[in-house]
Amino acid sequence: MKRIKKRQFIGVMGIIFLLICTLVVNAQLQTNPPKTKIKARTPVFRALPDLVIEKIFVHKDCHLAVLVKNRGPGYLPDSLYTNPHPKTAGVYVTINGKRWGGQTIPGFDAAKNLKKPGGTATCVLRYKIGTPIQVKAEVDIWNDVKEAKEKNNTAWAKRLSCRRPQQTKKPDLGMYGFLKIGEKKRQVKWGDTIVLTPADSFLVSNGKPAFNVYYSHREYNGVAVPCCFKNKIYFNGNVVSIQSKLSLTAKEIDPIHTQAYLGPENGKLEIHIDDENNVDESREDNNFHFFVYVKFKGF
Repeated sequence: MKRIKKRQFIGVMGIIFLLICTLVVNAQLQTNPPKTKIKARTPVFRALPDLVIEKIFVHKDCHLAVLVKNRGPGYLPDSLYTNPHPKTAGVYVTINGKRWGGQTIPGFDAAKNLKKPGGTATCVLRYKIGTPIQVKAEVDIWNDVKEAKEKNNTAWAKRLSCRRPQQTKKPDLGMYGFLKIGEKKRQVKWGDTIVLTPADSFLVSNGKPAFNVYYSHREYNGVAVPCCFKNKIYFNGNVVSIQSKLSLTAKEIDPIHTQAYLGPENGKLEIHIDDENNVDESREDNNFHFFVYVKFKGF
């Protein structure tokens, strides 16, 4: 009997010990909870572009030009091209110490060549270079674009000059005065109408009258025209007279006397100066607008 009670006592004490251990462990967990390891997020850095002035140079026709490059490693933002504003990134120049102006990147880089790293674009300005000038060129002076480097946006050209090629002066042929027709040299203004009779004709062949025709052409621009060019007279669209192997000295007025069969149907008489465009002229639009309307009576 005593042995049974002793065993019961030991069992009860074991249970009590386990309960105490459980309580102690729970108390420790509440006092010092286990630390959960949280993985830190790795910050994401966006590569930035880097705009620089590669070259300041003389473009064709002596225009001032600036070559811009995006050295990268990042791309230019789309907003630069799609949302322009008064301080949009661009090229701005100072000439001989005076601010001149410039152009935005969307203005000279419509193809978006600068957007990609390594891309280039040329800004051609209206300024025409003559005698030597000093040029300071800057890109993105208002820091519209966040760049990898912000202190490399300026470049200098200490001496730029351009000699414009002298243009060769060209002759200018044209009509001088008005048209005269017939035996009495009857004058008619260009665009007007003249009525011709048998008294104005010097010959009638197979019912077709022939007339003396008088007009003058000249050189207006002070440049001689060596041989040869041709003038032609048309009646109702058909060539009725050709004056060939023509030449003119500078400012010369040359009277022309020729003959042509006209009519007997009414029509339009035209004279073309340098009809085949053999002469390279300063003006070509004043050679073909000389005409009169001709009516015939008594034939």
